[in-house]
Amino acid sequence: MSAIKRRTILLVEDDAITAMMERKRLEREGYAILHAVSGEKAVELVVEGQAPVDLILMDIDLGRGIDGTVAAQRILARAEIPILFLSSHTEQEVVDKTERISSYGYVVKSSSFTVLDASIKMAFKLFESRKLYQRTFDNSISGLCIHRMLYGDDGEPRDCEYLKVNAAFERHTGLSAASLIGRTIRDVFPEGQADEVIAL
Repeated sequence: MSAIKRRTILLVEDDAITAMMERKRLEREGYAILHAVSGEKAVELVVEGQAPVDLILMDIDLGRGIDGTVAAQRILARAEIPILFLSSHTEQEVVDKTERISSYGYVVKSSSFTVLDASIKMAFKLFESRKLYQRTFDNSISGLCIHRMLYGDDGEPRDCEYLKVNAAFERHTGLSAASLIGRTIRDVFPEGQADEVIAL
């Protein structure tokens, strides 16, 4: 049995029959399954560390209480866990709600189990890749920063917003992450110097 298949999945599903069926299929594949019947219970399980969770399969419509998107946001504010949405909803407005959340995909419940299992495995791979990138970024001896390019009405680049900088960047520039994140190059540098950095 592979390391992936020994991992624990938290299934957040308010419908008992659906949860039982999904649980049996996932356990047959070797996953350990925890079940939460509400968004609040899922948050409690993860945030309070009541059980180790490697991935969350999150339904969106969870009946009374908070929905899956709110539960996901609360969990991600406190823990770094891959979340894969599993829902019967295909309406654009519902799918759009999940796009604002750092999730690892959206699987429609009517999809085959093969699709769900492949999506789970891909989510694990993406999560591991993200952690590797994060360690590389954080521990690089080179000063690294991530910007978001800001464009003018004419489509030309006008400025860049700082999204993230590593410790080496702070050491090399003498500028702290706290003084940069959310600000733009034009906020930080004089006009002539800002133009050079933006062009670069």
